[in-house]
Amino acid sequence: MFNTFSIKDDNTFKKLINKGNWYGGNYIVLYVLQNDSDKNYLGLGVSKKVGKAFKRNQVKRLIRESYKNIEGNIKFGYNLLFVCKSKSNFDNITFSDINRDVNYLLKKAGILIEENSN
Repeated sequence: MFNTFSIKDDNTFKKLINKGNWYGGNYIVLYVLQNDSDKNYLGLGVSKKVGKAFKRNQVKRLIRESYKNIEGNIKFGYNLLFVCKSKSNFDNITFSDINRDVNYLLKKAGILIEENSN
């Protein structure tokens, strides 16, 4: 990912959850907090309730790929945390479901740059 770095620090995850604005979708909850840099930081959280390691990694790969596809249209200077809802059914999840949810959440948060089709 071009100007996006991974969040690995537990304190950053806690700060995002406690102080960040959150937006809910069908499968994912997005926590957003503005930072002071010109880079974006991305964190992913998937509970064990979603499934075994194979399913959790699959969901994380789908979210990362969806984020990569629209990364060029995202404003800089944000910490983003995508957390999967454990009560949602991830058994037959597809890329289009995750992609739709990620796009919806980023638009709802107001950090997706809209392109004019004029």
